Amino acid sequence: MTVGKRLQTARKRAGLTQKALAQKCGLATGTIQQYELDKRIPKNKEIVEKIADTLGISGVYLLWGERGNNTDLE
Repeated sequence: MTVGKRLQTARKRAGLTQKALAQKCGLATGTIQQYELDKRIPKNKEIVEKIADTLGISGVYLLWGERGNNTDLE
């Protein structure tokens, strides 16, 4: 599973739209869209942590698919 697919799956399980996630993380909706389409990946540690915390997953899981604190996403 790609970073974008993990992000999209976690976002949907959290019941958030792309716009709502972007607002909670202080990002543009287009940025979340690009992440989910795997056109970009979050490279800044603070952004990764903010997204992961908002979605209730670990940054490690988000980026690399390692089992984080929400092990039922895959």
